[in-house]
Amino acid sequence: RHLRHALSIAVALLCLWLSTRGVDLGQVAKVLMGASPWYVLLAGVLSCAINCSKCLKLGILLRAVKQIPYLTLFCAETISVLVDVAFPFRLQELVKAYVVGRREGLRPSLVLGAEVVEKGVEAIFLLFAMLLLGLMWGLPPWLERTLWGGFGGLALVLAFFTLVIARPTRLQLPLARIRDRSGGITGRLCDSILQLLEGIRAAAVRPSMLLWVLALTLVDWLLLAGSLVAAAAAIGLRLGPGQQLALLVANFIAFALPTSSAGSVGIYELAGKTVLVALFGMDPEVSLALVLVFHAVMVGFGALCGLLGLALSHLSISDLRQQLDGHQEPSPGEDPRP
Repeated sequence: RHLRHALSIAVALLCLWLSTRGVDLGQVAKVLMGASPWYVLLAGVLSCAINCSKCLKLGILLRAVKQIPYLTLFCAETISVLVDVAFPFRLQELVKAYVVGRREGLRPSLVLGAEVVEKGVEAIFLLFAMLLLGLMWGLPPWLERTLWGGFGGLALVLAFFTLVIARPTRLQLPLARIRDRSGGITGRLCDSILQLLEGIRAAAVRPSMLLWVLALTLVDWLLLAGSLVAAAAAIGLRLGPGQQLALLVANFIAFALPTSSAGSVGIYELAGKTVLVALFGMDPEVSLALVLVFHAVMVGFGALCGLLGLALSHLSISDLRQQLDGHQEPSPGEDPRP
């Protein structure tokens, strides 16, 4: 754990240094000092609204397994954001799976399978947004490599989903045999993988549900774009469509990196500033100020929503850390509530 924290701090410091290199920090501070608090508040309200719509996607994908109450979905989404803000490395999906499983008596590994499908749909949306950005405004080399690597990875994921849905026994039977013949860690691991595959199959077997998830993803992007526009207005800046799309793409890439600092501090600033300067020639001081305001809005209001989710779910951060560190899963018949 100490090594992970040390690595996250090192990543944050390196990226912050790279993002501020050649930038007049005094000018950045001057821009930030003149920011309008009302526009910042509006940006924060819109960012909170994203949680209200985004959480619906997991409920849609799990509908074939169980009707999940909205309160459970909202708490799981907001708490996962809080944990992502507070701790290094990506724990969002694990936290959401644990909270939903704990409250609804489902295996977290099954919920995680549905989340894999959700992330697959979101990845499709992100890749096509990057493709649109490249066709209309061009991409820096590092982002172009990310795009084509993403399409290659997406092809593999779609092939895997096809196998899980069309030929489920090809993977399930060998895993079930190993689980039945083995005990201890190996047996539990195989059982968790079987539950994850079942979650993927239950979520991806209905194309109409995937279309709903895609539509909600569009709503999320529109709300995030509105929050970005408000954050830019706070420092007296008006963004064109290309600049909005570029920063949204950088936003999702920064938060999607599997290893980063808590809240993507440093990585977010570096990715956002680099894209705005490279694609649109925006002034480095203004672009960094915009990215800092937008990042602060998402982190700050995300943490506030997470605290609300904790209060509504009667959970604590220590509960989550103990369960995640111990890899404990509630049994299907176990009462998940405190």
